[in-house]
Amino acid sequence: PKVPAGKVVSQVTQNTDLAPTFEQLGGKPSSSADGTSLVPLFHPSKSAPRWPTVALLEHKGDTKPGDPDFQGQGSNPPSYLGIRIQAKHLKGFNGPVDATWVEYGDSKHETEFYNDAKDPYQLDNVASSLTKKQKASLHKVLEGLHHCHGSAACWRAGLPE
Repeated sequence: PKVPAGKVVSQVTQNTDLAPTFEQLGGKPSSSADGTSLVPLFHPSKSAPRWPTVALLEHKGDTKPGDPDFQGQGSNPPSYLGIRIQAKHLKGFNGPVDATWVEYGDSKHETEFYNDAKDPYQLDNVASSLTKKQKASLHKVLEGLHHCHGSAACWRAGLPE
């Protein structure tokens, strides 16, 4: 209800935004969820509303048969945490950042960084070209989102400087 058919938004959103959205549409908003209601994006005023520029990505590699994420024995990727960024500015970077950063939880602690503006299919991992300062900045943002609890804290974590 009250959602325009075919509405497309460019802001970074995530699954945790669904519960607060449904709660608000149902007339019972709650601030206990980590996400943010998408309702302001459905009917923005003349300018787009201020919105988080980073979303958390996570995968636990310990899935078992019956789990919707299970891809078969030995084919499941290791656990990882990542962030999807669409920011006008991010500490350590010059200019806008439209990218994906991933840190794997395996023994190698591998990382991935994709410039989604230039490489939308994420074919070229350019993590090795990042400076230590850039990697530290990405890690700090990731940790902030991973450890936030509640809509207000996660909103702040999703708007890094």
